[in-house]
Amino acid sequence: MHQITAFIAFLVFCSTLPAQAIDKSKLDLLFSSLEKNNLAEGSVAISSYGRLVYQRSFGRDQNPQTEYRIGSTTKVFTAVLVYELIDEGRLSLDDKLSKFFPHIPNADRITIVELLGHRSGLPNYTDHTGFDDWKDKPKSHAELLAMIQDHQPDFDPGARAEYCNSNYLLLGYIVEQIEGEEYKTILGKKILRKAHLDHTYYGEKAGFQPGEAISSIYQNGEWKPDRAVFLDDFSGAGAIISTPGSAPVTVKR
Repeated sequence: MHQITAFIAFLVFCSTLPAQAIDKSKLDLLFSSLEKNNLAEGSVAISSYGRLVYQRSFGRDQNPQTEYRIGSTTKVFTAVLVYELIDEGRLSLDDKLSKFFPHIPNADRITIVELLGHRSGLPNYTDHTGFDDWKDKPKSHAELLAMIQDHQPDFDPGARAEYCNSNYLLLGYIVEQIEGEEYKTILGKKILRKAHLDHTYYGEKAGFQPGEAISSIYQNGEWKPDRAVFLDDFSGAGAIISTPGSAPVTVKR
């Protein structure tokens, strides 16, 4: 059985180049080729000096209003929330993880800056935990923390950098502890509403919702739907849903 995991494209380009420098015909050829050969599907938006100059949706049911699970782009939002707390003097880059989660291995040696830079050495809670069996099931904070706590660290804090979802899951939980509110509420109040991101939100419902792109697997010559992960299990590490550009939009010609 030939299996290829679908690549659902969610791309936003911000450019300082003049709109005329963007070769839209070549971009159309690229995305048409990807679509024709079943290599990708999704949406692309390119802005120049704050104005949308190119937008293209390609694939089965994609359109400018299609919502995408933006995965680890969520981590950028979490980092912004963390640095806002630092600017407010309510958190420090040198604070230890033990201040918030003392039972995590090496918590007394891991700092906030190491969590931000993926240098904590903590095990990835989506690895070696039967992730495919539980990815679509809701898990409590305690259950997810146990997945980190019950495994040995991969390396000493600061020894090297290695991408790890556990870092940003914990950062999201730390933001919640300090603010005394749920991540989704803090996100909406401190970023989404201020930035007028009207089509960006925290995904907390089970399954794919109407208007949302469905994750797929390309199998035996056709796309087949995959199970929807339960986004609340990812919190600050990957729970946000959004669109590449504002929707509806007017593209500058």
